[in-house]
Amino acid sequence: MIYRGESVDIAKQIGTSSTTNFKDITVEPGKIYTYYIVAVDRAGNTSGSSNIIVVSTPNSEVVIPPVETPDTGKPSMVEGLHTMSVKHNSVNLMWNAAQDNVGVDHYVVYRDGVELTQTKGTSFTDITVQASTSYNYHVRAVDAAGNISDKSSLYTVTTLVKPILPDVAAWNAAGLYIVGTKVEYKGNIYEARVTFRSFGDTNWNPESALSLWKLVTN
Repeated sequence: MIYRGESVDIAKQIGTSSTTNFKDITVEPGKIYTYYIVAVDRAGNTSGSSNIIVVSTPNSEVVIPPVETPDTGKPSMVEGLHTMSVKHNSVNLMWNAAQDNVGVDHYVVYRDGVELTQTKGTSFTDITVQASTSYNYHVRAVDAAGNISDKSSLYTVTTLVKPILPDVAAWNAAGLYIVGTKVEYKGNIYEARVTFRSFGDTNWNPESALSLWKLVTN
């Protein structure tokens, strides 16, 4: 028999146990309790009381945070690496999303074995390529714990030959342009949509002012 109280004199039986342990789930936070035990045989004979123990319950429930298991699983290998477009000055790559037990954080794109960039998405446009040149790309997935996947299969891309541009004048920020006039800007040819004068405003360049210019070749 298990007794509990604030002192031995006012202790009351709170339960019994056929084993040598007992869990008291009726206690309150911030209280002091005394416990002792009396053994009883099959005939009902009782022993003397055990020694008294004093227990203080904490003011609030102690919450033990769960132990987090480290994430050591690497993402699956990236598959489906391919191009959406290839030009003389750019390569647009895409691939299938990798799988991970927690989630992929980002991808690392490599060109000729050297890290080129990191991206959250499943596509990337390489604008640092040269015309008529072959490049080998592969991609690896990385999760939030830093686990990195095996590298994807190599994908070889050969950029196009740089187009021969017509003999046109370079764009001038202070120029007067008649509708249909063609200019060269950053290696591309643009055609004026309307007649206008730039008056030195560099924001009216063909790459930025799409209402004034249309791309003819790139």
